[in-house]
Amino acid sequence: MKAKEWKARRDGKCKGVGSHRSGNGSFVSDALEARDVKPVAPSPLKRHERKSLSSSLIRQLSETDEEVRFHHAVLIDTTPLPDSVPKVEEVGATSAPLLSASYFIGARCKDYNEDYMLCKHEAKGRGPVDCLREGRKVTRCASSVLEDINKYCLKEFRAHWECLDQANHKLFSCRAEEKPYNKCVFDNLKLEKVIPDTPKGEVPVHLKESPIWRHK
Repeated sequence: MKAKEWKARRDGKCKGVGSHRSGNGSFVSDALEARDVKPVAPSPLKRHERKSLSSSLIRQLSETDEEVRFHHAVLIDTTPLPDSVPKVEEVGATSAPLLSASYFIGARCKDYNEDYMLCKHEAKGRGPVDCLREGRKVTRCASSVLEDINKYCLKEFRAHWECLDQANHKLFSCRAEEKPYNKCVFDNLKLEKVIPDTPKGEVPVHLKESPIWRHK
């Protein structure tokens, strides 16, 4: 680039937002090649304009056929499910109580769980839509287990899941609370904890008197 051309570019005398060299090595302005038209960048929206735009967007969403609740962090579709889908409340439990009751939920709800997984497999990708009825049955069954445990074994249940909550959900850290809890559930609900794929003839880890494990 020649000194005069570089100085002209530095002083803003060359029109356009960019530049390059032509085939013969001379400096050519982008704007000159584009018929000397200089693009104008859009001005940023002011605060009251952004607020007005957001209000307009929320108003448009609320006027759609499917009512929605729009928030800066969540978009909830409040359209009710069709009457063909059984009505059921959500479980409403956090991770520690669910982990504590998971083996008993599996024991009582095994048939419902298998029906749901089979439906999802046969739906070929449309499981969330075509298997709503089976999914609701799974939810209802899980809720019934939690209700019964809270009714008959609330003290033991709470001691176990609170231990899991404090122990980063590590089951081996809460064996002392687990034994009376498992006994209470079996005596009152006839539900037994069974670990899948436990080798035959081997004592399950949660029934061992002195289990040995190694931290990694």
